[in-house]
Amino acid sequence: MSKTPVILNLGHEDLAKKLTQKLYGESGNLVHKTFPDGETYIRVNSNVRGREVIIVADLSHPNEKIVPLLLTALNCANMSARRIGLVAPYLPYMRQDQVFNPGEALSSRIFARLLNPAFDWLITVDPHLHRIKNLNEIFLLNPEVVRSAPKIAEWINQNIENPMIVGPDQETDRWVRRVAELCNAPFLFLQKHLQNDDMTKLSVPKNTSFKDHNIVIVHDIASTGETIKQSADAVAKYGGTVAKTICIHALFENRNKDHNDQADIDLISTNTIPHASNVIDVHELIVEAALEFYLRKTIPAIHRLV
Repeated sequence: MSKTPVILNLGHEDLAKKLTQKLYGESGNLVHKTFPDGETYIRVNSNVRGREVIIVADLSHPNEKIVPLLLTALNCANMSARRIGLVAPYLPYMRQDQVFNPGEALSSRIFARLLNPAFDWLITVDPHLHRIKNLNEIFLLNPEVVRSAPKIAEWINQNIENPMIVGPDQETDRWVRRVAELCNAPFLFLQKHLQNDDMTKLSVPKNTSFKDHNIVIVHDIASTGETIKQSADAVAKYGGTVAKTICIHALFENRNKDHNDQADIDLISTNTIPHASNVIDVHELIVEAALEFYLRKTIPAIHRLV
């Protein structure tokens, strides 16, 4: 490719800088502001004609961020960008993957339909997939999933002796099982019980022994921390000692507030979302995946109706 890529930052400054350095790219000049009536103004002050464009976006708390993202991407298409990639370490709207009640929006598939026409490829980290087993089921834009388990396991191996990896429920299987394998550690999943008030209670399976193990709770998403706190309480009632709780995506509303104060838990996270709890660095894995996409010339540009 004769021209370097243009990297546009929408809320993930550190990751955008790392991508720019690794890909020898150009840090794009993006003007993004909100008018008093709430509408979004976007201007790309970089020459993207015939070039690769990579938009790096923090999509936590997504409602206010989706319109700027789509305006930026489709504007680059209008400016004749060669291909447009999205690096979104956290991918929202994946949890509503089934219609449980008449009239409910199937948010995961609708959200995918919004992104599909705007991008040629997508990189994200450990999306919340349960009934949807693979992003290819709903995304047409060459999705690539980066796994955080190697970095999480690396941190545990360096900091926790004799760990046992615990997941709050069976939906955490794909993260907990892989982390445990890489740590050569035992693992288990807590059991969910529906209470009369429609609240969920977590409990430890019968005949579980925590003896001589330091418990590490691993969850994919923490927004209030309540699930992780319930997990820690359940383990403690069964005689276990929680050494650390780890989440992949820290969705706490106040990213600068001490996370321990927010949920009364000792929690660390990966840096998929900028937050005070970030300890485990997965940016290197994301950059490597983006480099592979950038160098892969066989991905055709999607025809966009803009």
